[in-house]
Amino acid sequence: MSHLVQRRRWPAISLLIASLLLLVATGPRALADEYSVTLDGLRDGSYVLIAGDPAGDLASPGPADWSGTSWTDLTNLYVTADAATLYVYADLPGYFFDAGDSGNDSSGTIGLAIDTDGLPDSGGGNDAWGTAISFGYTTINGFSNGNGFRPDYLIRGNVSNDGGWTELRTWAGNWDNGAGSNWGGINGGEIGSHIAYSFGNGVELAIPLSDIGSPALADIRLQFFATQDGGGKGAYDTVPSDDQSTGWDDATTQTQLVSVPLAVDPAGDLASPGPADWVGVAWTDMSRLHAWADDQNIYLFINSPAYDPAVSSGQLGLAIDTGPGGGNFDPWGNAISYDYQFTNQNLGSTPTAAANLPDYIIRGNVF
Repeated sequence: MSHLVQRRRWPAISLLIASLLLLVATGPRALADEYSVTLDGLRDGSYVLIAGDPAGDLASPGPADWSGTSWTDLTNLYVTADAATLYVYADLPGYFFDAGDSGNDSSGTIGLAIDTDGLPDSGGGNDAWGTAISFGYTTINGFSNGNGFRPDYLIRGNVSNDGGWTELRTWAGNWDNGAGSNWGGINGGEIGSHIAYSFGNGVELAIPLSDIGSPALADIRLQFFATQDGGGKGAYDTVPSDDQSTGWDDATTQTQLVSVPLAVDPAGDLASPGPADWVGVAWTDMSRLHAWADDQNIYLFINSPAYDPAVSSGQLGLAIDTGPGGGNFDPWGNAISYDYQFTNQNLGSTPTAAANLPDYIIRGNVF
């Protein structure tokens, strides 16, 4: 489900989300630095799933038919963060190395498109490595606003079986910035300074925020893709799901981004006895809040994977604090009171102690 709030000045607004059903209220939390992240190609416990793609959807004839490209069948994309670094993880269960048959080992390239400024057409429209992949992102978190976003930064790399060379390109009218520099740091093996692979598991990236212009984490939008070198190669697969090659050589245009969540909440934490025990309110088990903006609006996305319009029932609410003062009770008369003591600025940040009350509350029935 998506919400839209007017005006661009959203960094100055505290967004306080409450999931409301009957007498239950659950608010999100920022993902604190509860786990240390080790750059080793293994997914640490602090990672949060932000996007998926169906397994088994590679083109045939095409990359589905060779063991060397079967790893490009992407399924899940995760993020976590601390105050200085964004970590991105993509599952690659089909990524392998066989010393006895190295000619059929996993081979190819990865890409991570990064938009940070939210401005239409401000980045690069074509792949920095010269493939037939183009970028014209019109949809964020499944919500289309008609704008054509392009990546401001592009990470492109050879998989570790092919040497692991990985570049971070910056758009400045062209993609030349970052060319010829092994930003990823792999010099033999699977682990570098900013990227790491693990056979049968995945690829992990550690991206210093200072390397991508020091944006707020919630302003970052991503898409991960896999392909091979070549001027006719499109994206073999992407996460989030998007246009992908229908054969070995088929151009693709990428339109789907996912934003880094502003706050997260553990899945599976509904009360039992209580809402955990009835399918009609299973949708209230929410796990992440995304917030992003263009030049006119703030957009919010709250994932609710169990929502089913045929059976789901209940209410939702969005509490918004914009300044001093505010109300401390629910306008719809539920037994929910407001006494916010902390503000979560971004994923991975330490909550700031600050007393707040909502100045606006959006309340509604689900449908």
